[in-house]
Amino acid sequence: MGDRSENLAFGQRIRAAMAVARVSRQDVARACGTSPQGVQRWCDGTSYPSSSKLITFCNMTGCSAEWLLWPHPVDIRSTDWAINGTHIKNIVRQAMDDLAAEQSTPPITPDADTAAIRSEATK
Repeated sequence: MGDRSENLAFGQRIRAAMAVARVSRQDVARACGTSPQGVQRWCDGTSYPSSSKLITFCNMTGCSAEWLLWPHPVDIRSTDWAINGTHIKNIVRQAMDDLAAEQSTPPITPDADTAAIRSEATK
């Protein structure tokens, strides 16, 4: 592992890649064959995955190993080394907008329809 700033940059990039791919620590842990606590240590920059786990992570999230291992902190104002040339702040904003849209649309369930029918029948 490198110095503290390189470790923090690695953790930032791990978290950014997970946010873009919309995967949880549990999803990554399951795919990589490690524990969620191990993935959290990657996110904190206190440990690095093995090369096989790094390859699995990159395939899962669609980011490159070169981008993950770039030793400089993520600069949200720059598109240099950004995922698909997109500002990190815009990626996060889009992910938040997508989540809000998903949560604002109530799911259609048979239980809801059944409750509505019963409510009408009791009136």
